Amino acid sequence: MKSNDIVRNNEFYSTFFKNSNFLSFKKNFYTRNNYIKSLGYSKKLFEKKVVLEIGAGSGRLFFGLSKNLYLKRVKKYIVSEPSNGLEYIKKNCKLKKVYFKKKNFEGLLKDNALLKKVDLLIFSSVVPHINYSFEKILKSSNFFLKNNGKILISHSYYGIEKIIDYKIKKINIRSKLFVFFLTLLKTLLSYILSERIFKKYFVFSLEDNFIKRFYQFYEFYYVNPYKIFYNYKYYLNKIHRCNYKVLKFFPYSFSILIENNKKTKLTSLRLPPKNKTILFGNDWITKLLIKKYKFFNTTININEAIKYENIIIAYDCYKKNSCSFDEIVKKISKKKEYILGKNIFIYQMFC
Repeated sequence: MKSNDIVRNNEFYSTFFKNSNFLSFKKNFYTRNNYIKSLGYSKKLFEKKVVLEIGAGSGRLFFGLSKNLYLKRVKKYIVSEPSNGLEYIKKNCKLKKVYFKKKNFEGLLKDNALLKKVDLLIFSSVVPHINYSFEKILKSSNFFLKNNGKILISHSYYGIEKIIDYKIKKINIRSKLFVFFLTLLKTLLSYILSERIFKKYFVFSLEDNFIKRFYQFYEFYYVNPYKIFYNYKYYLNKIHRCNYKVLKFFPYSFSILIENNKKTKLTSLRLPPKNKTILFGNDWITKLLIKKYKFFNTTININEAIKYENIIIAYDCYKKNSCSFDEIVKKISKKKEYILGKNIFIYQMFC
């Protein structure tokens, strides 16, 4: 990352974290236990482990894990964050065995105290902001990891092109004033346009409050890099090339647990046979997959879905009163055993 981008981003987040927003811990959907579980976190994952969280922000994930007792038996938890968000975490942290490093990813790679000391490396919504290729991130991560060390990576991936926002991010706008008015226009459009149209062309927000929604959009336009347009195929190829093994997928837009392992096989997500597969959903996203892949079996009934060998969950789970993908996977699995990534899928895996 260019030095001026590092300064620009650190200054932005140091101010941003002072206010209540979607990256805050308090009163936030993203810190609820069910949401944290859907990303792949479990108490067993942390038990007697040395953990390094990269880019912890103001502690949204850390405090969520702490509050829900995931870290009760952790051996050591290292929080890293280059902005002043780290000071907020320090001030409010009540756990022992927690250590702090005010460094970005590049700075941590120069810290020999971390060399081959980490059991679990966490990238929570931070990979898109590291100005390394994903392949370089994975290769560099071996600096920290013990043999058979694990990495849990999660971040937004919508599976929909978001054509307008994609083109805007390619421009990399530098003017704060331009970003402000662009964000204002987008925020107004988010209330004017139909939800389906807006989500097709723009990155959306779950915030109902106008100011909070504005700041979430502002962060997307202002911060560089912000790489959320790579698909599963891209990530899985890089994971294989860097000698990591996929251990498990999780029902979030992109969330995966991998392990550094010299003996690896390419994990691929192949579209299952159409005559043995059903789409679970009945909205505009379902229709997009029908149009793209010519599927003909659809349902919103679990008992009907489990008659098929394969299920692709394909609906807008961010609409109000919709079940999360995690909830649907659990409900289906209670009726019949399915394995995510093998015979049950979320639509982003193929988009």
